Amino acid sequence: MDFWEVVSEKTNIYHCQNSSKHETLHCTPEEILKFVAVEILMGCLRLPQARLYWCREINIGIVSEIMPRNRYYEIRNNIHFVNNLADQTSNKLWKVQPLITAVRNKCLTLPRSSHLAIDEQMIPFAGKCDMRTFMPSKPNPLGLKNFVMASPDGLILDFHVYTGKGFLPDDVMKTMGLGAGIVTKLCETVDQKNTCVVYTDRYFTSLKCAEVLLEKNIYLTGTVRSDRTGEAVKKLKSDKQMKRGDTSEVVDDKDKVAVLKWKDNKSVLVMSTNVGSQAATSCTRWSQEQKRRIEVTQPCAIKMYNKNMGGIDLHDRLIAYYRSYIRTRKWPVRVFNHFVDLVIVNCWLTYRRDINARDVPRNERLSLLEYRFRVAKLLAFSATSTPVTRSSGGIIDSNTEDEDETERVTEKEKKKSCASGLQRVEI
Repeated sequence: MDFWEVVSEKTNIYHCQNSSKHETLHCTPEEILKFVAVEILMGCLRLPQARLYWCREINIGIVSEIMPRNRYYEIRNNIHFVNNLADQTSNKLWKVQPLITAVRNKCLTLPRSSHLAIDEQMIPFAGKCDMRTFMPSKPNPLGLKNFVMASPDGLILDFHVYTGKGFLPDDVMKTMGLGAGIVTKLCETVDQKNTCVVYTDRYFTSLKCAEVLLEKNIYLTGTVRSDRTGEAVKKLKSDKQMKRGDTSEVVDDKDKVAVLKWKDNKSVLVMSTNVGSQAATSCTRWSQEQKRRIEVTQPCAIKMYNKNMGGIDLHDRLIAYYRSYIRTRKWPVRVFNHFVDLVIVNCWLTYRRDINARDVPRNERLSLLEYRFRVAKLLAFSATSTPVTRSSGGIIDSNTEDEDETERVTEKEKKKSCASGLQRVEI
């Protein structure tokens, strides 16, 4: 069965289970696609409340042409990916597992480069959720954590949503820890026949992680904490013994793992199994003493790390530009919107690769915003459907909360009969 057919079926089942008359929602796969199109357009237009998109004073015709307001809220309040009565207590992500599986399977089919980066990604959500974490260093500190593998140009190739305790087996946690365990888990889908280099930050890098990856013919380069280098950090020069541009390096007895310290404005500690301080290059830095930019010697490991590590941050930035972000109390809705945005960015990056290979003129290339509009229109109008009637006709109270549980799907006022037999409508 097609994924969208599953979503429409489970949405109808959920509505039937919670309806007082046990009526089905009569939701079709085409309507789910239209709902997705509306969410994509909302990320492009960025109005503060969802109901404003159907307000006549603002007059955003494309949204009202796709779906009536009341129908949008009906689908949004009932959208489900599994049977809500199923017993899935062992899997904390069971409510969105079909969605995650479908997106991840597509990501695994994408072409991979020989350089891969691993980092965490936040799915913004401030509501109630057992899996919610807090990361103060992130632009969106509250939400669900998603561990991601990406190419240098930002293409997401694999991911695992963090579920808290029990995410990794106990033996892996004891021997490797969470960071290194995640790296090895994401590297399970890497083709060991081809040479591959994985780049990580100090949260993931460790000596044990480097040794385990080497056994799988996977190389590692990443910043590292001093307490994860074994005895190597004691053999390195101190910061006082080094000046700007100096490098201190230590290699293990097997000549497989190198730990090096490079002094810039501050010292940087890097662990690598594929490159060290050899073939040093240079970079430009601002000199406070000379009041100008100067050339500073830079190890090859640092240069390769800076070149290949930024793909996930780039992807996050592209998502943040037009994130489908309408306030909701339901974390599955937020996860659904996030992965819709992730898929669109992945598709756009693949499109960029293709047009770069074919040397398409710059004025003929679609920006991410234009690409999102094209996708939304394709989802909304590709399938045949009945004409849409407008469901909102007046000025909307801006003080009304826009939340799933408190949203009124219908806004028909009670009608009272007058003495003359006519009906009076309270507005």
